[in-house]
Order: sequence, then C-alpha cells, then structure tokens
Amino acid sequence: MKKTLIVASLIAAVGAMAQGTIIPANFSAASDLGPAVNVPFTEKDTGAKLWNAYQAQLMVGLTEGSLAPVGAPVKFSGTKSPGTGYFIGSKIVVDPIAPGTEVKARVDVFPVGFASYDDAVAAGEKVGKSNVLTLTLGGVGAPPTLPTNLYGLQAVEVAVIPEPSVLALVGLGAAALLLRRRK
Repeated sequence: MKKTLIVASLIAAVGAMAQGTIIPANFSAASDLGPAVNVPFTEKDTGAKLWNAYQAQLMVGLTEGSLAPVGAPVKFSGTKSPGTGYFIGSKIVVDPIAPGTEVKARVDVFPVGFASYDDAVAAGEKVGKSNVLTLTLGGVGAPPTLPTNLYGLQAVEVAVIPEPSVLALVGLGAAALLLRRRK
C-alpha cells in the first residue's frame, strides 16, 4: 500500500512540474502539432531578407494581453548580403504553462544590441511584430510530444515606427496648410 501511494505521488509530482514546449523558428518541418512553417522576414523599405543584425523574441501567454518574453532572443541567420530571412532557435520550455495548453504567441523582431522591442522603438530602429498565433504547447504524454512550431505565422516586415510626437506634428502641419488654403 505504501509503495503504491509513493509511486502515485511521484507520478503526480512529475506531472505537476511538466511544462509545455515550443520551437521559436520561422522555418520548420511539419510535426504532430502543426504543418510546416516557411515564412522569411524582410525589411519593408528595401525588401531585403533579414540577417544576423536582427533578432526575434518569442512572446507567449495564456491571453493576448498577457504575452511575455520566453527564452532568449534568437538571431537571424546569414549576413546582410544575402540575408536568409530566417531565425531558428532551440526548444524553449514555457514555464509554468503545462503541456497541451492552448496559448497565444507572437514574434517581436528588433536589431541585435537592444534588450527588447520597446528599447529599439525608443531608439528609432526598424522593428516588427508578427500576427498573434493560437498554439497548443508540446510536451504532452510519455514519451512527450514534439515541441509545437509556429504554424500560422505570417511574414513580418520591419520598419521604423514614428514617434507619436512626430505624427502629431505632421497632423498639425497638415491642419495649418488646410486652414491657410481656406483664407
């Protein structure tokens, strides 16, 4: 009786500590948890495929409003000429979300040398965000299922996001021109 209780307790403890897994990549083969992904990312103004001067940060949460960075940012492969447009990271364990849980995920892209997307925006750098995906984390069962890939990911184009103050000045200038034209 004691042995059965101990074994059952160990199984429950291991199950409670299990965490879902995901692969941060915009190029991957099909798996049990989704079709293949082949979505190179580019610069909006030049059309050039991204290279190792850019990095991708995977954001995961239970809701779109709770997205937070998981794992370290992953650098894009290749050099500027020619860039590949691809980032391919290693499996990430999403702590503390359980395997098989449906999550929201997004990829934020920003230059290497910045700690976050927001830091790059504040510096006036080219940045981009992917569409928000609904995915089911891998790692279910024994042996665990493969990590989920980013199926449903759409292409991202990085560009400079103007400061709100710049947009306000453009709006004021346009309004002034319209008012002057009326006189």
